[in-house]
Amino acid sequence: MIVISCNILQHRFQTFQIPTVLYCVFWEGFCTEIMVKRKVKLVNISDVEKFNAICSKFDCDMDLSSGKYYVNAKSIMGIFSLDLDFPLELMADTEDEAAVDHAFQEFIC
Repeated sequence: MIVISCNILQHRFQTFQIPTVLYCVFWEGFCTEIMVKRKVKLVNISDVEKFNAICSKFDCDMDLSSGKYYVNAKSIMGIFSLDLDFPLELMADTEDEAAVDHAFQEFIC
């Protein structure tokens, strides 16, 4: 799923969730962010190391969230600060949904 957040009149934010195919609606040129979100599961230390290495190969920002906590997915210490007992949400600031799916296919739940 691709999420597009648009700043309307510089005060409000609206989020549109768009499955599989990217359709971006520009409202007065204020479209500001396109990202791919996936639920991922990291079970052990080797998973975290492998996941972190894959994130580091991407040129875009990669974040992980667990509840209200957000960390840089390219930071191994940040990943270990999250509760790995539950699935995490990966947020990649890219339009290339296929590349994210292919790179993280073993971690996507």
